[in-house]
Amino acid sequence: MIKQYLKKLIPENKRLYLRSLQRKITWPFYIGNKYHCSFCGLNARKFLPFYGRDSRCPRCNSIDRYRLLWLYLETRTNILTDPLTVLHFAPEKHVAARLRNLANLKYTTADLMASFMDGFCVRPDVEMDIRSIEFPDASFDVILCNHVLEHVKEDRQAMAEIYRVLKKGGWAILQVPIDQSAAATLEDDSINTDELRTKYYGADSHVRMYGLDYKDRLESVGFKVSVDQFVMELDKSVAERLALDVDEDIYVVHKA
Repeated sequence: MIKQYLKKLIPENKRLYLRSLQRKITWPFYIGNKYHCSFCGLNARKFLPFYGRDSRCPRCNSIDRYRLLWLYLETRTNILTDPLTVLHFAPEKHVAARLRNLANLKYTTADLMASFMDGFCVRPDVEMDIRSIEFPDASFDVILCNHVLEHVKEDRQAMAEIYRVLKKGGWAILQVPIDQSAAATLEDDSINTDELRTKYYGADSHVRMYGLDYKDRLESVGFKVSVDQFVMELDKSVAERLALDVDEDIYVVHKA
């Protein structure tokens, strides 16, 4: 009740500022040896909760899926070395900062609008709808779209648009939350309130909970899909130290 009252009383931008200020004051109390943040370098005795898992860095606010994406890009792709054109949807603060500094990339970020994330305003280079990408066919070598499609009602339209603007031979990483115990995606028009969406989809802003048929959806628009069990192949101590989710496979798609 008190939290709901405070949300109404304090504007979102001020709440984000206060949380950022709180992190700056409190993060030294988390110093330890159990976890490691690959973005800010903090060694911590504890990470903060994020959707039921202790995976949020108390210093820089990075979460497990940011660390996972960067580790995969760094160790399994050519994005750090080859001259590539890259389109990054809903850019994560930590990943975007590193990619933008790479001289080999022509790097563009895109989102519906500037949005608050991780306590600061993420301003995309281009404001646009992923269902109607404002670039010509075959414009990009690489597209990154990390936990975005679960927010998009017409997800197949978005997938088709990503396929269209990807060059032949290009690749994309299209991550979504997946219920590994479900064969089929749950998508029901009767699940139409914040409470129900949180209960069945995992968050009030999600419009479905993907099942193992996510691969089929991607293939339906023309992609060749590789499901990489990257975290499972890491040394267990590395995955635990970075607080990675062992159930999150990497969905890499290619345009043949």
